[in-house]
Amino acid sequence: ENLEKFELGVAVAKLYDFIWDVFCDWYIELAKIRLQKGGEQAKTAKQVLVLAKRLGKQMVEKLNADGLNIIQNNGEAAGQTVNHFHLHLIPRYEDDGQHILWEPKEVSQEELEEIQNMILQ
Repeated sequence: ENLEKFELGVAVAKLYDFIWDVFCDWYIELAKIRLQKGGEQAKTAKQVLVLAKRLGKQMVEKLNADGLNIIQNNGEAAGQTVNHFHLHLIPRYEDDGQHILWEPKEVSQEELEEIQNMILQ
């Protein structure tokens, strides 16, 4: 609503309050569970993804976003800077100038099967 009226300061304040007072208070604490070290991994992963879907839907609707990226970086080479599991929910807008720097390569069916066999062994 505030974005439609070009009340950007109010919209940013509401977003800031939501992120820090709602999102971070309980979501970040849930996501801190280190999935790499055992425990109830499947249950925790399911809870995190269900919550991410719910929050993402709200973010797109309330922020009038055109889309949403849900990103999980795993390892320093992938851009992970904090050593615990967490997701980034990033509202996206047409022509926002942001890009995921990944360029898919073409591979043959034979190469895909070889990779699949390596992973599954």
